[in-house]
Amino acid sequence: MWGKFSNTQKVIMAGILILLIVVLILRMNVARLRGPYCQFEDAINAGDTKTAIQAYAKMNGSTQRKDRQNAEKIAEKYAKIELAGYLTGDSSYETVSATLNELKTNVLKNSKEMDGYLEMMEYWREAEENYRLGNEAREAGLYEEAVVYYEKIPRDYADYDNAQFAIDECKALKEARAKQVIEDAMSMIDINEDIHTYLDAIHFLDDYIAEHPEDNFISARREQFIDEYYNIQLKNIETLLSMEEEKEALKLAKELKKLNPDRKEAQEYIKQLQE
Repeated sequence: MWGKFSNTQKVIMAGILILLIVVLILRMNVARLRGPYCQFEDAINAGDTKTAIQAYAKMNGSTQRKDRQNAEKIAEKYAKIELAGYLTGDSSYETVSATLNELKTNVLKNSKEMDGYLEMMEYWREAEENYRLGNEAREAGLYEEAVVYYEKIPRDYADYDNAQFAIDECKALKEARAKQVIEDAMSMIDINEDIHTYLDAIHFLDDYIAEHPEDNFISARREQFIDEYYNIQLKNIETLLSMEEEKEALKLAKELKKLNPDRKEAQEYIKQLQE
């Protein structure tokens, strides 16, 4: 049948066929000719969020609604990949948070998935921060403070088991340190030689508490030392009074009042001796 056509007709028909092929190729690549969507896709694939957002802003016509929807789907997938990068430690919180918030503000304003990604970012960030603060407190010897941070870490956090181990370690270290501090303080007390060695032990504990104010056990033990000293000195006041050494008794009572103003015994002696 092809032989029925003249050479001229054959050339014309071949030209038409080539033209049809060109048209088909152009239609297949029409997405490339739409401009903004292509720019958005290329920018996202390159990790260039700023350029992608600028391209998305150009898709503002009613005829580009489908392009916007497709761009938003791509943006959500990209956000999920960025989130995974943070969770695996490949990307920093600052970088990923900035990227996700930019996409949320400019592209995915109504995306529930993006809201979930941002909530997950903050959830893991809080766990990460508590773990970091716990480690810093432990290294500084602030064991009770470290435990408070470690106990805030959720079970699904990657370092949860390490945090639990650190809690046990902190408690053991705190107990050992407290035991040693108390032993050192008690070794300073020698009532037979000088009752005021109690005060030396109390001042020793004061210095420790100044560095470790969170150590409630040592604080409580210090109060016990004060009570022991206070009770011994109350008996000494009675002895001084029996010897009619009222001036020395008053001096000692004032010392006890200053040491522990909450107890009333010394105050009653002061009142009695000043009348």
